[in-house]
Amino acid sequence: MNSFDFSNYKLDEADGVFTFKNENTTLGFVRFNDQGEVEYIFVNPIFRKKGIATKLLQLVKQKIGKEIILQEPISHPCQRKSFCTSHGSDILIFAAKTRPVAVS
Repeated sequence: MNSFDFSNYKLDEADGVFTFKNENTTLGFVRFNDQGEVEYIFVNPIFRKKGIATKLLQLVKQKIGKEIILQEPISHPCQRKSFCTSHGSDILIFAAKTRPVAVS
């Protein structure tokens, strides 16, 4: 994983969503609820492997003050190869089955 300078990017927070973005694009976002369940997480393919998802999950943990619960994926667009070929990115959508995850 490469070192990434988050200070060059804007962090927005609104109604259980943290979003990292710059002037041109969204780098990544996470949607969560007050119980610590992560409902969606996305990182733009151009910015993957830079620690953005980890940073987003750390922000969620700090905000809610407890362990994060990642839900089991129910929809992954890349299971439909034509979708990923034509769209070039994916968003994981999670179901109600939960499991706690430690985020450092």
